[in-house]
Amino acid sequence: MTTSDLLQSLTVGIILVSLSVFIQVTVTLLVLKLFLRMSRWGASSHNYWKRAFVLTCLILIVISDHLVQIHVWGSVFYFLSYFTDFWRSQYFAAQTYTTLGYGNILLPPERSMLAGWLALTGLLMIGWSTALFAYLIAKHHDAHMVSGRPQYLGPMTTAAMAAMTTTQQRKMRLGRMCRLDAEAIGQLQIAHKIL
Repeated sequence: MTTSDLLQSLTVGIILVSLSVFIQVTVTLLVLKLFLRMSRWGASSHNYWKRAFVLTCLILIVISDHLVQIHVWGSVFYFLSYFTDFWRSQYFAAQTYTTLGYGNILLPPERSMLAGWLALTGLLMIGWSTALFAYLIAKHHDAHMVSGRPQYLGPMTTAAMAAMTTTQQRKMRLGRMCRLDAEAIGQLQIAHKIL
C-alpha cells in the first residue's frame, strides 16, 4: 500500500462517514418531528392499532435510512472501480455495514482500510438508531400513559388519588401532558441548535 493509496482511502473514508452522519442526523430530526405529530394522533386514543402504526412507520423510516447509507457506500465503491459488479459492491457494503462480514467478498488490498471505516460507521449508526428507538418508545409510552391509562403517580397514594375530585385528576393529567410536549419540543430545539 503506497502513501497515495492510503491518502485516497482516508479521503474517501472521511467523505463517506461525513455523508452517513449527515443522512443519519437528517433522518433523526425528521423522525422526531414526525413522532411529535403522529404520537399526538396515536396517543389520543386507546387504539392499539394506531399506536402500533405510529411506531411501525418510524421504524420503517429508520431502516430505510440505513439502506440508503449502505447504498451510498456500495455505489461509491462501484463508481471508484473497487468492484466490477454493482450488486457485489452493494452486497459487500451491506455485510460490512451490519458487521456480518462473511469475508466471501473483499475490497482490493490497497483499499482494505475502508472496510474498517464502513464497519465502524455501521456500528455507530445502528447504535444511534437503537438509542432513538428507545427514546421514542419511552416517550410514546409516557404520552400514552398520560392520555388516560393507568400511570405512575409518584409518591401519591391510592387514598390521596381517590380523595381528589375528577376535575383535579384531569388537571393533573393535563399538566403532565403539557410537560411531556414541552420536553420533546425543548429536545428538538437543542438538536436543531447543535446542527
